[in-house]
Amino acid sequence: MKRIGVLLTLTAFAALTGKVSAAPSTWALVVGVSKYQNPMITGLKYPAIDATAIADVLTDPKLGHMPKDHVLLLADSAATSTAINGSVDTFFKPRVKEGDTVIVFLAGHGVTKGVGDTAKAYLLPTDVKGLTTQALDDSAVNLRALAKHMGELPASNFVAFVDACREDPTPGRAVKPNTLTDVVSDSMQIAPSKSTHTVSSATFFACSLGQRAYEDASYGHGVFTYWILDGIRRAAVPKAPDGAVEMGTLASYVGKNVATWARRASQNGDFEFDQTPEVLTSLLPDPLILMHVSRDFDDHTITPEPPKLIVAAMPEAASVSVDGVEIGNGTVEKVLTTAGKHTILTRATGYAPVTQEVDTFPGYAQQIKVELEPVVGAGLTPVETPAVYTEARAAEERQEYEAAEAGYGVCIAQHPDFAPAYEALADLERRQGRNGDYCQTLVDLVAKAGTSAHNLAQLSLAYSQYAFQGFGASTDPATIDGAAPDPNSYYLPRSQSNAGDLALKAAKAAVAADGTLPEAQRSLGLALVATDIDGHNRSAALKALGMAVILDHDDWANHYTLGFAIRYYARRDDDVDGRASDLKRAVVEQQLAVKSHGTYEAYRELAYCDHLLGDIDGAQKAYEMANALRGAATDGNEVAGINCALAVLARVKADDTPSSKVGLMAASKGYWSDATDINPDLKKPLTTLKNAGLRDQVEKYLPDRFKNTIDWSSKS
Repeated sequence: MKRIGVLLTLTAFAALTGKVSAAPSTWALVVGVSKYQNPMITGLKYPAIDATAIADVLTDPKLGHMPKDHVLLLADSAATSTAINGSVDTFFKPRVKEGDTVIVFLAGHGVTKGVGDTAKAYLLPTDVKGLTTQALDDSAVNLRALAKHMGELPASNFVAFVDACREDPTPGRAVKPNTLTDVVSDSMQIAPSKSTHTVSSATFFACSLGQRAYEDASYGHGVFTYWILDGIRRAAVPKAPDGAVEMGTLASYVGKNVATWARRASQNGDFEFDQTPEVLTSLLPDPLILMHVSRDFDDHTITPEPPKLIVAAMPEAASVSVDGVEIGNGTVEKVLTTAGKHTILTRATGYAPVTQEVDTFPGYAQQIKVELEPVVGAGLTPVETPAVYTEARAAEERQEYEAAEAGYGVCIAQHPDFAPAYEALADLERRQGRNGDYCQTLVDLVAKAGTSAHNLAQLSLAYSQYAFQGFGASTDPATIDGAAPDPNSYYLPRSQSNAGDLALKAAKAAVAADGTLPEAQRSLGLALVATDIDGHNRSAALKALGMAVILDHDDWANHYTLGFAIRYYARRDDDVDGRASDLKRAVVEQQLAVKSHGTYEAYRELAYCDHLLGDIDGAQKAYEMANALRGAATDGNEVAGINCALAVLARVKADDTPSSKVGLMAASKGYWSDATDINPDLKKPLTTLKNAGLRDQVEKYLPDRFKNTIDWSSKS
């Protein structure tokens, strides 16, 4: 049975309700770039076609109903850097008002540059000058800057579509995935900077983290856009009685059909295709309506996928429970069985627990941030949060890291016993790879805010990272002057060996203060590894880390650290069978860590283990996921090493798959290029792989120009 959707105009609605106001409008920026002026950037087939089709749907009298002057279409030659970057000021700002909806559609090449907090994501306009970081800063579209500028608009609804994770834009590298990174997904989420009214915002990505978005000649479109168009034009996505196209339902329809396409393409081709579109939102008071169609639609209904919660708790040690079931610590994900209200409980030692009810909606992945407030004493007396700390946290949220660091410093100077300021500053320094500063801040925490088990464990973990990685960017041991420190105190280490000793000292003190604290046991286990020269600490280290898992099985960090230690010891095991058995155990621990919360660290470790075991496909997938999570990495050399490993794996596959050798060798070349883009000489990245025990897997596949970069025969 066919029915015609009825569109109730806002004028009629105002007449029925007696409310008279300017009718809300919808405005759209639609960008598609298939052709690039720079010959070094490979063109795409369908982004401009996709963008034109989306604009047509938005302005179709039976679909989007938008006046044509409400849609700014920038396709190919029109999609210049100036036009896209200037669209907010020239197109949106003179027109958009409160109550309006803003739609953004971006299709083309996307590129991520950098590692950690300084990483940036770009959309390439048609006139981009090149792919160096400087060229991109000068002539590309910085996605975070665009989203931030969009957030200044007074609109009530924001919907973004991002189809910018396609093959590598450099000629000859089409087999090398240019996957969706956390840098892109974090950048292109529009949040209002100034709002006095309720705002909804959602971003629909063409694929999930670590995946690539594909085109299909039989569709004549990108696969993602094809199914968006189909859902709006033909499918049973619109709901009676008004033909509402709700984003959760549309996303579920698109996701199901794209996943089906990927399975069929994998069965019929030489490569595995994996593409899972996802809607992310942090602002969603109600399901978000994209448009109301007035075309024919039938009685068949589409059941949206179950909702997903992504909870990010601060501090990272905080445990998160949903509806009474603990699901992990820090940042965790949970696919819910039902939509509606769900209760989130977040707890951490030294902080007041937070209970909140969250409305969830089918088809959306909803992101919730929870920052716990510090308390003191058995009565959990709240500690007044200094205003400067709140300002610093807001600055960090805006990625104004220099301002945040200054604010935390002022807070510490004014309130030396306010522990969260030390923790926030230390975490910022850790993420930036500044291990010396990271240690010093936590030394100050213990000295001025108390020797609790939690504080001591944090200090121990910082010392251990120092022992494994060194000082980091901002501190060098040669700069440490003065008399030898008091051996009974905690201080900035003189060397990596000294850092290991201090880690063990702080960890033992943490366990003595509270042996039931999982974090304390984890710090002890890691410190025992950091101080182990000949393997004598192996049993004690694994016992402590096993205890951490027993005390909190849901904390990904406990599984990750246990798996790391197992792999660390296994790499030196001369017993081949025993080594393989231990590596498989390490894989299990990292898989548990990934299941709880897929972090960069857990995927990196999983990749190392799979690579050591000879699981080429497993290693490649895990390396790609770690590479995609580079925004959370703290060491650029490590990320460069991951790209070196991917280059090696592509070379291995090229030898094993003659029919695909040309493409795979081009992919390998692309990974080497990405690695040298981070570190030109590759000495430290290759040393990282060597220290992971991967000499036999890497050395023989090195291009000639890198063969003598490091001494592979020396002891790791």
